[in-house]
Amino acid sequence: SVTPSSMFKRFLFSVAISFALAISLDAHASLNCRAAIAELTGKWIFDSFADYQAMQTRADLLALEKHRGQIYDTKKNRSYDYHLDSVVRILRESGLDPQSTTTEFAHFSRIALIVARLHDVVEDTPVTITEIKARFGVEVAEAVYAVTKASKPDNYERLTDAEKSQVKRALAQATLEKLMRGSNVGRMVKLADRIANVEYGRDEEPSGINPKYFTEQPEFRVLQQIWHSSRDSFSHLVYLELWLRLNSALSN
Repeated sequence: SVTPSSMFKRFLFSVAISFALAISLDAHASLNCRAAIAELTGKWIFDSFADYQAMQTRADLLALEKHRGQIYDTKKNRSYDYHLDSVVRILRESGLDPQSTTTEFAHFSRIALIVARLHDVVEDTPVTITEIKARFGVEVAEAVYAVTKASKPDNYERLTDAEKSQVKRALAQATLEKLMRGSNVGRMVKLADRIANVEYGRDEEPSGINPKYFTEQPEFRVLQQIWHSSRDSFSHLVYLELWLRLNSALSN
């Protein structure tokens, strides 16, 4: 017969089995679980620096896989990873610190560095924002969406040069408006992305900086005045540092 004592022992045994299964989950399954929570809550919770490193590795591997074969500079045969590395480096040089003892700044830094690695994955590969949301949560997905250029119409290649110019201006404006509405992370990563392209033109291209960056600068500078209120003042200082760097690169 089943006694209360035996039922309790079975209950304890089932709890022990469940706990053993939970702690034996591999890092991939654990990240999937965290991503699901982030998708629901809108914010990824890092329990430790190791948690961040695992998520950063996941982003690095996804970008490496999806951008494989893409070339950033055909003349020098530099892969697209070169550009992604540059964006991450610029953010770190400007002061982002994923190990900061200031909780808000550490979290901001971690999300921004992950987005930096993924910032072109939707624009230039088959990966969708929905996939980014499922793998990395809402916070990362919203920032990646903000930095992703608006898509060209299907008939773009059949347009005249004058019509293409109009479409390009409209798309640039739409992308700028997305950035204005988006998160602080998105704007910071876009700024670092632009710095990487401008500095590469200045230092590596015989023809110099792409003229479009000078043409777009007056409108792009609108973003300099936008920083959504936050308890974290450190990230705002990094943002200002990045603007100084871009303005300097364009004036040299």
